Amino acid sequence: MPEPINPTPEPQPGNSVQQNISARPRYASAAILVGVFVGILIGVAGYHYLQGNLQKITHVLITASYIAFGALVLSLLAMFAFREYLTRSIFGSNAHTAGTVIQDAQKATDHLTDRVTGHLLRDAPEDIRQGVRSILPRLLNLFFWGRIRNWWWQWIIGIFVSIGGLTGTVLLMNQNALIQRQMSLDEANRRSALVVLMSNIMDKVDREIEKQQDLLPKGERDSARFQLSQSLIGQIAALSHSFKPYRYMSGDTLIPEPLSPERGLLLITLTLLPLDTPTLIKIYRSATFQQADLQDAILSRAFLREADLRGANLDGAILVEADLTGANLSFADLDLADLRGANLIRAKLTEAKMRQAILVQANLRWAYLRGANLREVHLEETNLRGAYLRWANLRWANLRGANLVETNLREANLIGADLREADLSNTFSLYQCKGIPENILTKLKQEKPELFEDFHDLDL
Repeated sequence: MPEPINPTPEPQPGNSVQQNISARPRYASAAILVGVFVGILIGVAGYHYLQGNLQKITHVLITASYIAFGALVLSLLAMFAFREYLTRSIFGSNAHTAGTVIQDAQKATDHLTDRVTGHLLRDAPEDIRQGVRSILPRLLNLFFWGRIRNWWWQWIIGIFVSIGGLTGTVLLMNQNALIQRQMSLDEANRRSALVVLMSNIMDKVDREIEKQQDLLPKGERDSARFQLSQSLIGQIAALSHSFKPYRYMSGDTLIPEPLSPERGLLLITLTLLPLDTPTLIKIYRSATFQQADLQDAILSRAFLREADLRGANLDGAILVEADLTGANLSFADLDLADLRGANLIRAKLTEAKMRQAILVQANLRWAYLRGANLREVHLEETNLRGAYLRWANLRWANLRGANLVETNLREANLIGADLREADLSNTFSLYQCKGIPENILTKLKQEKPELFEDFHDLDL
């Protein structure tokens, strides 16, 4: 007997429904993500367009709000003025202008009311039956105009509130822009006045120097150093405090931290003047160059002893053989700075950024470098005797031949650092110092275990 052929199983409707249901959330999620992405792009583009055309958009929206509100009010008044005509056209006997739909509706209404009045009000007087026949058209008329009136007022109020709110927002943004512009103009005027004041003070400095030069023989004038009066030193210090840091545009980018280019200009001017050491020290002790913008400044052999340079931008500055003894460079940006042979004895460099800076043969004796970023810094043959380097980042730094006697490297990071010819045995502390080569670490733990002991660290 031939084997029975198994019928092909029919697809279960439930499975396809489940597959469709399971597929819908994926499509819905994708659509939502695409919509959010497109909305963000449109919002960003609209924001930039709005910022660039704020004045024009303000006038357009104000004009549009008045025109739209006036048009809505006029259309509402016109509708109620021609209410009778519209009523006759829609519910009345004017079938030529009402259209077939309105004719059919009127015939159905008349037929329905005739049947109702014929059965239920058979014994009622004729005037009552005629009144009932006209109830439905009148109810429709009342309902239609009541709904139109309510809907129209709601629409007018909603549109007017929306346009008014948008216009108010744009006006507020415009007002903020005008306020910011006015503040910028005021600040520009203030800085302009300070620059004029700086010019006047520098003229006084020139006059005092010229008076002292006139008393010297001509052969000694070029190499001589001069002093300034205490009153003029006070004016210079007051001027430095008047220059305030601010954020400004560098190219097409707003700088991340506020800086003072004017303080930087004042400092460069002072370093170029033939002033003697006591005068400069008096100026640096009373003046401030905090957050001065000195990016790429050339300050080779500059006398900056005890200068207040906290938070200053010295990125890429040339400070070869500069005297920064006792200077405060905490939180300063010294990335890529050239400090070869610079004197940084007892300088304060708390959390200073010094990535890839060149400090070859620099003198950092007793310098305070807590938390400083010295990643990839060139410290070959640098004097770090007694320097405080707790939490300092010295990853991949070149410390070849550096003097590390009494240097505090507690919890410092030396991963990848070049320690050839650098003696770690005479350091002050290596507690939890990371990155010391294993062979050096083992030897030091055997010979100098006290270097790895925890103790109360006097963090100055």
